[in-house]
Amino acid sequence: MCSWSQLLLLPGGHVRLPPRLASIHLRKHPALAGKRPFSCGKLHHRIPRNDRNAGRKVPLRLALPLWIPPRTSLQNQIPILSPTTFEKTIRSQKGNVLVVNFFTTWCEPCREELPELVSLARSYKSKGVVVIGTSLDKGGTKVLRPFLEKIKIPYPIYLGNQTLMDSLKIQAIPTTYFYDKTGKRVDIVQGALTRERLAKKIEALLKGP
Repeated sequence: MCSWSQLLLLPGGHVRLPPRLASIHLRKHPALAGKRPFSCGKLHHRIPRNDRNAGRKVPLRLALPLWIPPRTSLQNQIPILSPTTFEKTIRSQKGNVLVVNFFTTWCEPCREELPELVSLARSYKSKGVVVIGTSLDKGGTKVLRPFLEKIKIPYPIYLGNQTLMDSLKIQAIPTTYFYDKTGKRVDIVQGALTRERLAKKIEALLKGP
């Protein structure tokens, strides 16, 4: 695996190769633009002998490397919300109607409510409605990852810590917060919501005061 710590891109489509890679000839590749990791593999040794010396500028005109995008685990894709980052997330959605659902993977009412939230997110996305899920599982990502791998959820999922739960004084699961377009929290609902009740609340928020 070659990394950009090993290659120096120079003007005119050239690279400067270190001694270990001096005999490897690379062609221009999409990975070059973003400086992302790519696999060199076994490339042709068609570089003129004089160009194989370390430090020489080698034209990129031969074998095309296979680009392998870096893998990002699902665990790294689950941000953890503290009271501070929670408030920042709420502020970032000003201009949208925001629905924040607090759940746990072991909560049966949460599971029953989930299809309604998924349907809501898909139906109202184009109308400026954003749904965010926040897991309060004490097991953290070890519990949440397998759950999300089985159940495909089309909206962002966060992991709330105990500090967040305490600061918001959440006493029941599921709990759902509703925010209007100004970012003001206008309603808190404890317990699972039906599709009809969700739609009624969203329609009222879209119309405004």
